[in-house]
Amino acid sequence: MDRRTFIGGVVALPFAFLFKKAKAEEIVEQSIHLEKTESVEVKEKSNCVEDKYGTKRWQNQNGERHRLDGPAVEWTDGSEWFQNDKRHRLDGPAVEWDGGYKAWYQNGKLCRYVNG
Repeated sequence: MDRRTFIGGVVALPFAFLFKKAKAEEIVEQSIHLEKTESVEVKEKSNCVEDKYGTKRWQNQNGERHRLDGPAVEWTDGSEWFQNDKRHRLDGPAVEWDGGYKAWYQNGKLCRYVNG
């Protein structure tokens, strides 16, 4: 078919068509780069921004804090895990600070915390 696919009887457009034209070109460019390097880490780094204080933030296409394979925000004294701008982690605390504070979140809801 011409750039469309049938999924369960519904026509699905390719991923790049979900964004405005400029974004579609960037996505295609990133996809080509990923195919050449065969590394998912390259895609994660392209969404990472580091500020002048050394804080690293990962974001999804909507500008929300988001990362699947690590913390979405890495401060100099701690880290926070986010998925779609909600604190979330299943295999450990979603918030960890150097002073010992830890908090467990699932889908943005606090489950428990340890202070120090």
